[in-house]
Amino acid sequence: MTCANLSLSKKSYPSFATQITTHDRAQGKDSLIVSTTYEHLMTYTLMPITRERANPKTNFYRLKIEWERDTITSSFVIQAAMHPAYQQIIGMGEAAIPLILDEIQTKPSHWFWALGAITGENPVPPQDRGKLQKMAEAWINWGRKNGYIK
Repeated sequence: MTCANLSLSKKSYPSFATQITTHDRAQGKDSLIVSTTYEHLMTYTLMPITRERANPKTNFYRLKIEWERDTITSSFVIQAAMHPAYQQIIGMGEAAIPLILDEIQTKPSHWFWALGAITGENPVPPQDRGKLQKMAEAWINWGRKNGYIK
């Protein structure tokens, strides 16, 4: 939304006027609308992005969607694991573990590289490596044993 697209009725204008200081009342109606709109946009548009990135769960799902979107056609696990969004998930560290395990429980996917990088462990027995469902089960059991899954 730009200021040019903003249309305020005369009826809504007085509510803005009640929120301004004596100094601001010297502004013309148009200036007041622009400055108030700017403050509103700064508060309600930019701030949630900052809060969103501070929230590990929201950040994880944003990165997950980006990673899946960009690697959906790739059959190379290494290429998918090197994707910047996947690497940022790894960079989230321990905060990402329960989120990844939840994803594996819902829909097994190639999260094992990330889990191994974050935890330094690999609970998948050698005979099950390459078997997506068995690998998921091993990590889910690891998550229960280590308190990440209740």
